[in-house]
Amino acid sequence: MLKQTQTTKSENGKEKATSGKKPNLIAYDVRDVEGRDKSVWNTVGAVWLHKDGKGADVLLHAIPLTGRIVLRERSDKPDQS
Repeated sequence: MLKQTQTTKSENGKEKATSGKKPNLIAYDVRDVEGRDKSVWNTVGAVWLHKDGKGADVLLHAIPLTGRIVLRERSDKPDQS
């Protein structure tokens, strides 16, 4: 499960935590599986958008073998996949 916090290095080299800040997007590995009607969605990371709107921090816990990562808005309700 993803942590709801993120640690980044500030300009002065010190680590700063954005504790409690939930990610804006969730990163998924989406795969079609033979014999299944629906694709399988596995969470592989999260994305926090920068305040200035010019970039984002991406934290990946896994990298899909296919190289395909799908970014979706975070939802507080459980996934129905």
